[in-house]
Amino acid sequence: MERSNETVIGCPRSTPPVALTAQADDNVGAADYGLLMAYSTSTSFTDIRASADRVWAAVTRPELVERWQYGSRLITDWSIGGPIRFVSEWEGQRFEQWGTVLEFEPLHGLKYTLFAPRPDLTDSPENYFTMTYTLTPVGDRTRITIVQVDPRPSVDDGGEFEEDFDEDDDAAEAATTQADENPVLIALKELCEE
Repeated sequence: MERSNETVIGCPRSTPPVALTAQADDNVGAADYGLLMAYSTSTSFTDIRASADRVWAAVTRPELVERWQYGSRLITDWSIGGPIRFVSEWEGQRFEQWGTVLEFEPLHGLKYTLFAPRPDLTDSPENYFTMTYTLTPVGDRTRITIVQVDPRPSVDDGGEFEEDFDEDDDAAEAATTQADENPVLIALKELCEE
């Protein structure tokens, strides 16, 4: 298969640029048509006093995911190319996100796409974000790193990134969050360390 030319996408300075490459039969949406999209990347991690087996179970077993993902029910069989869905209820309303499992390597990592419906977005490939979970041994702990790459326009900024970043900010620090700042990771860590 022949690859198209790479296009570097403009991102906030706290997020490194992302290059889009599309193959002829890839279903990557806007990139297929030469459209430029801004991506935001969010990286969070925490070191958990638990085995990789325990952390992996918490990330992949629906009854455990529900305990740290705000009560969301996970529906998937983790087959690569298969569907993944999160279903939750809040204040009497049902919310769903759906996508496709891209990678699944037990005890090491997984990756999937998700579409989170919003009134301003259509259910099309360019509006899906990607979640990647990676487990790494760190001494007697397991580090989980969660990366979200999101091409969708921000609800707050109407799709335009701010240009007034503080030049003294450490880009890696600005783009990475540790567990003490992330309620989802706090809940995951507490569950695994029970």
